[in-house]
Amino acid sequence: MLDERMDAKAARRVDPPGQEEFASLREIPFFDIFTKDADLALIVRKGEWLRVEPGTALVREGDLEHDFFVLVSGSARVAKAGRELARFGRGDIFGEMGALLFEKRTATVTAEEPCLVFRLHIASLNKLSLGTVFPMLVHFYRATARRLMAADDALAMT
Repeated sequence: MLDERMDAKAARRVDPPGQEEFASLREIPFFDIFTKDADLALIVRKGEWLRVEPGTALVREGDLEHDFFVLVSGSARVAKAGRELARFGRGDIFGEMGALLFEKRTATVTAEEPCLVFRLHIASLNKLSLGTVFPMLVHFYRATARRLMAADDALAMT
């Protein structure tokens, strides 16, 4: 699924982690919600694993896409209209709002250093059991609520 949205030279597909790496993968908040190895293995295989070079835009403000990302390693900058809003690090998720709402991206997320990212298209969730999908949705809502609280705090400071 590497395409014009992400420069193929700056992002390359890599093999997903194997079961022997599940313990370290579960140290990342998104992946720790899968308590069964079978569920984690299913999710790991459903998505794409990408090594991304610094300066690569992972998502671009205004694009209409339906996938979300987990930053497995590295860091990224979040900007809206060129203004930095936040920085993401290991374990942060992004792109979930556009994926869930089928809306345009609200910000651009750019790799600041070499990153490993997990990308999953929202349509992949349709093929999974509710028992697998529900914890993911709860994780998305919690991440979104945390961002909303941070935005509220920032507005209160102005």
